[in-house]
Amino acid sequence: MMLKGLFLLFCVSTAVVGKNLHQNGRIIGGVEAEIGEFPWQVSVRNFLSGISHFCGGSIIHPSWILTAAHCLDGLTPIQYEIVAGQHNIHLPDIHEEVRFVSKGIMHPNYTWNDKEFDIGLIKLLTPLTFTDYIQSIDLGTVDIAEGTQCTATGWGVTEEGSLFLASNLQKVDVPVVSDEKCYEIYASLMRDNMICAGEAGKDSCSGDSGGPFVCPDPANGNPILTGVTSWGQGCGRDGKPGVYTEVKYFIDWIQETIEQE
Repeated sequence: MMLKGLFLLFCVSTAVVGKNLHQNGRIIGGVEAEIGEFPWQVSVRNFLSGISHFCGGSIIHPSWILTAAHCLDGLTPIQYEIVAGQHNIHLPDIHEEVRFVSKGIMHPNYTWNDKEFDIGLIKLLTPLTFTDYIQSIDLGTVDIAEGTQCTATGWGVTEEGSLFLASNLQKVDVPVVSDEKCYEIYASLMRDNMICAGEAGKDSCSGDSGGPFVCPDPANGNPILTGVTSWGQGCGRDGKPGVYTEVKYFIDWIQETIEQE
């Protein structure tokens, strides 16, 4: 089972990844996003060892980021920071805002051995200022039909096994796979509070963990945060879709946690 993020905290420093490497690369089978196309996307980076991106996240409130629990496991707030409004993770951006972290909160039922409840919240020390390039995204609360084209984004590696992050934000459109099919594929690893999406050659990968999986709202087509990038077996393998923590199952926990803090 491959988590889609945390090992990069230890292995890859953006300070040493050449900016020309994988300049035409992509999240698996995707393309480079337009600047400002996904204003809710943030980079979660370790600034104690070369300012390394290791996970993604989504802005859901000026002071709150939604990410994967495994991105926060074993870390203290002093070890990482959030960058919003960024396109190239190796270069300063005139639209970016950097925020220190007040608190990282993993779902209380999360365990490393069982990837269920792989969801977490990051409280910022100071709130973000929303602009055209920095915005929150609404949480998904509805079912998404099989075959719906949704979008995963991130700066993760562009091929399975690589140690080099994409410089510029990447996006990939992937079809939702039915829960029934995912239970057939992943058996006991699959849970009701997960959602699968992907096809051969199109997937999220290592370094994309915690980032947004966004689908169109069936009611009006507006983007909603349907999932949090979590895990998979390889990246873009035929018959092995990516697995995302399904946000709709955690609405109460998210809201209660924010209210309590």
